[in-house]
Amino acid sequence: MTIHDVSARPGAFIAVAAVYRKDNSTVPAGSLLCFDFRGEPLTALALAPSRGAQRLTVDSDGNIWTLTGGAGDISPSEAPMIVGYNIAGSVLKELFKRSEFPLHAAETQENGEVGSPALGHTSKDVWFWLPGSTDEVTFRTDGSSVRRSTTGLPGHSKKEIPERLVLTEGGTLLAQIFDEQLSPRTSEVSFFSRPPSAKVWSRFEPPCSGCFLIGADSENTFFLKKDRNGSDIYTARLN
Repeated sequence: MTIHDVSARPGAFIAVAAVYRKDNSTVPAGSLLCFDFRGEPLTALALAPSRGAQRLTVDSDGNIWTLTGGAGDISPSEAPMIVGYNIAGSVLKELFKRSEFPLHAAETQENGEVGSPALGHTSKDVWFWLPGSTDEVTFRTDGSSVRRSTTGLPGHSKKEIPERLVLTEGGTLLAQIFDEQLSPRTSEVSFFSRPPSAKVWSRFEPPCSGCFLIGADSENTFFLKKDRNGSDIYTARLN
């Protein structure tokens, strides 16, 4: 079993995007699993190849939104990029045909060269970001508003690999970027923000060294730092 992503609604349930495979002779089977906070199973939903979940997020209403991993055995013009479910496993909505995103039409790209896709939600919106094409899409869960843009990358070096992206309540996109230089052989992790008004990336310093971006709320950005003694959460006030 491979777990692609996990999201939770505090005090309610935990959602897991997983893929099962018995052995190399069998076809991988995608699934959406939900558990309560005691670990008891609530929902186990088998997903069609065109609905396999690569990322997921549980919104403030307790609905589960998934970014699909590929078109599977159907045409990209018929396969959805986003599928929403309720806790019972019923489909609420299917949004955005994969053919609208040519680089990701057959399969959502994710590798060590282009980085990883991101999916999340604010109090009113669900959003996703795609590596390579750098498409950012934000939509209201009731379908009343869709905003789409191409963010590009910060451009502070020749090789930038997006590792983690977060959208704040105010619409600012935050990025954790891994930069690897081959000559001389060096690497670093940098952090950037892209507010919706400026539409350019600006570098910012995290509140701790060697930490990782994990999320944001309406006021703060959150970072995780791990060491041999355990892990700590740090916060930084948004400007």
